[in-house]
Amino acid sequence: MKRRKLQDKSGESLVEIMVGAFLFLMMTALLQGAITFCSNAQRRSEQVREKNAQICREVREAAYMGGAVQTYAFRATDGAVSGSGVLFQIDAQLGKKEVSYTDETGASQSVIFYLFGSTVPAGGDP
Repeated sequence: MKRRKLQDKSGESLVEIMVGAFLFLMMTALLQGAITFCSNAQRRSEQVREKNAQICREVREAAYMGGAVQTYAFRATDGAVSGSGVLFQIDAQLGKKEVSYTDETGASQSVIFYLFGSTVPAGGDP
């Protein structure tokens, strides 16, 4: 009678298990890095939005410092850029608002916003 050698080929070898574990750990590390990056970006975005809201509040509350009135003329031109006269002109006052705020390092910062103001009184005709 012939004896058969039974070789069991089912299951994984130690090398296959280690390669699988290594790949799993690499994917986990990539996922953890992506989550950390997104969390930091969201936190920074919230800080920027808060600072922007603070500056917007300060601009609304800041005193308007009016400057000189200037006339701005709007002209029509053709393709050869030869002026064909003034279409209309407006008088505008160039003013500014200065806003002070504290940045994320705790240092005091100042920003000037230049604004065009109307020379027409509120509710009046031009």
